Amino acid sequence: MGVMIEEQETTISIYRDSDTAEIYTSDSTMMTKLDKRVRENPDAWKCVRVETMGGGAEVVAKWYECPKRLISFRSAIVHRENAGNGDALKRWREAQKAEAQDTF
Repeated sequence: MGVMIEEQETTISIYRDSDTAEIYTSDSTMMTKLDKRVRENPDAWKCVRVETMGGGAEVVAKWYECPKRLISFRSAIVHRENAGNGDALKRWREAQKAEAQDTF
């Protein structure tokens, strides 16, 4: 059964004086993503604890560690004008150029 989707969470702890970040998650999707990072770069990413349920058959939470420099907080949401259509971007740029010429 595991943890219900509404109760799955991820917590990142970054202590000011430490070089590492601690990540706790009971979110199965996040576990998959973090497990992939551990496999791809075991020198930087580590799974340090696994919590199981039902006699160890089902993983319900994991704790990870990584250098805190690998944690990134993005400052803005980027809306892309070109959603896979190169012609749309070209038309948009032409419209912007024409609009700029009309204002002068």
